[in-house]
Amino acid sequence: MRTAVGASRGRLVRQLLTESILLSLGGGVLGVLMAQWCFTFLKNLIPSELALTAQLTMDWRVLGFTMAVTLASSVLFGLAPAVQASRWLWPKWRFLCCY
Repeated sequence: MRTAVGASRGRLVRQLLTESILLSLGGGVLGVLMAQWCFTFLKNLIPSELALTAQLTMDWRVLGFTMAVTLASSVLFGLAPAVQASRWLWPKWRFLCCY
């Protein structure tokens, strides 16, 4: 639809990548919020005599790594449909076609 209106290929790729990144980051943020809620719930389940020996804490380095992987996968998996929709690489890879 946007190409029919006159959007360039670069603008189309940018839009699709932006949508993909926003959706994945939204899912990542919801995952962190759910993890925080689960930790609070689990802390309440620990008996008081074990509370001193069993410390539950969020490891922010692991969560940061998870968010980085989320961002990388959103770019990777958002780029494929964006390139396919814009036919950006089609003339360069035409020689691979079998017909």
